[in-house]
Amino acid sequence: VLAVTRALGDSSMKEFIIGAPYTTRTEIGSDNPYLILACDGLWDVCTDQEAVELIKDIVSPTKASQMLLEHALKRFSTDNISVMVIRLQI
Repeated sequence: VLAVTRALGDSSMKEFIIGAPYTTRTEIGSDNPYLILACDGLWDVCTDQEAVELIKDIVSPTKASQMLLEHALKRFSTDNISVMVIRLQI
Protein backbone atom coordinates (compact mmCIF):
# COMPACT_ATOMS: atom_id res chain seq x y z
CA VAL A 1 0.00 0.00 0.00
CA LEU A 2 1.35 3.40 -0.98
CA ALA A 3 0.82 6.30 1.43
CA VAL A 4 0.35 9.05 -1.16
CA THR A 5 0.94 11.95 1.23
CA ARG A 6 4.33 10.52 2.15
CA ALA A 7 5.23 9.58 -1.42
CA LEU A 8 4.70 13.09 -2.86
CA GLY A 9 8.05 14.29 -1.51
CA ASP A 10 9.87 11.01 -2.19
CA SER A 11 12.12 11.45 -5.23
CA SER A 12 12.34 7.67 -5.73
CA MET A 13 8.56 7.61 -6.32
CA LYS A 14 8.56 10.52 -8.80
CA GLU A 15 8.03 8.15 -11.73
CA PHE A 16 4.83 6.76 -10.18
CA ILE A 17 3.31 9.72 -8.31
CA ILE A 18 2.02 12.89 -9.96
CA GLY A 19 1.96 15.85 -7.59
CA ALA A 20 -0.45 17.91 -9.72
CA PRO A 21 -4.09 17.48 -8.69
CA TYR A 22 -6.88 16.62 -11.10
CA THR A 23 -9.27 19.54 -11.32
CA THR A 24 -12.52 20.18 -13.12
CA ARG A 25 -14.89 23.09 -13.54
CA THR A 26 -18.63 22.70 -13.00
CA GLU A 27 -21.26 25.37 -13.44
CA ILE A 28 -23.54 25.60 -10.44
CA GLY A 29 -27.24 25.53 -11.23
CA SER A 30 -30.55 24.37 -9.84
CA ASP A 31 -29.76 20.81 -10.96
CA ASN A 32 -26.82 20.61 -8.52
CA PRO A 33 -27.80 22.49 -5.35
CA TYR A 34 -25.19 20.87 -3.07
CA LEU A 35 -21.56 19.93 -2.87
CA ILE A 36 -20.49 16.59 -1.39
CA LEU A 37 -16.98 16.49 0.05
CA ALA A 38 -15.93 13.01 1.12
CA CYS A 39 -12.92 10.75 1.35
CA ASP A 40 -12.45 7.35 -0.24
CA GLY A 41 -14.19 5.72 2.71
CA LEU A 42 -17.41 6.79 0.98
CA TRP A 43 -16.35 6.85 -2.67
CA ASP A 44 -14.91 3.32 -2.60
CA VAL A 45 -18.40 1.96 -1.88
CA CYS A 46 -20.68 4.56 -3.47
CA THR A 47 -20.86 6.14 -6.93
CA ASP A 48 -21.41 9.86 -7.43
CA GLN A 49 -24.91 9.22 -8.73
CA GLU A 50 -25.81 6.95 -5.80
CA ALA A 51 -24.76 9.69 -3.38
CA VAL A 52 -26.88 12.26 -5.20
CA GLU A 53 -29.91 9.96 -5.23
CA LEU A 54 -29.54 9.21 -1.52
CA ILE A 55 -29.61 12.85 -0.42
CA LYS A 56 -31.61 14.65 -3.12
CA ASP A 57 -34.71 15.05 -0.92
CA ILE A 58 -32.92 15.77 2.36
CA VAL A 59 -32.87 19.47 3.24
CA SER A 60 -30.52 19.37 6.24
CA PRO A 61 -26.82 19.11 5.31
CA THR A 62 -26.18 17.36 8.63
CA LYS A 63 -28.82 14.72 7.94
CA ALA A 64 -27.58 14.30 4.36
CA SER A 65 -24.02 13.74 5.63
CA GLN A 66 -25.32 11.21 8.17
CA MET A 67 -27.24 9.38 5.43
CA LEU A 68 -24.08 9.04 3.32
CA LEU A 69 -22.07 7.89 6.34
CA GLU A 70 -24.66 5.23 7.19
CA HIS A 71 -24.74 4.13 3.54
CA ALA A 72 -20.96 3.62 3.54
CA LEU A 73 -21.16 1.61 6.76
CA LYS A 74 -23.96 -0.56 5.35
CA ARG A 75 -21.74 -1.21 2.32
CA PHE A 76 -18.96 -2.36 4.69
CA SER A 77 -16.50 0.42 3.95
CA THR A 78 -13.15 -0.66 5.39
CA ASP A 79 -11.59 2.80 5.44
CA ASN A 80 -12.15 5.85 7.61
CA ILE A 81 -15.18 7.85 6.44
CA SER A 82 -15.39 11.64 6.28
CA VAL A 83 -18.42 13.28 4.67
CA MET A 84 -19.54 16.89 4.41
CA VAL A 85 -22.58 18.09 2.47
CA ILE A 86 -22.81 21.79 1.65
CA ARG A 87 -26.09 23.26 0.39
CA LEU A 88 -25.47 25.94 -2.22
CA GLN A 89 -27.66 29.03 -2.40
CA ILE A 90 -28.66 29.39 -6.04
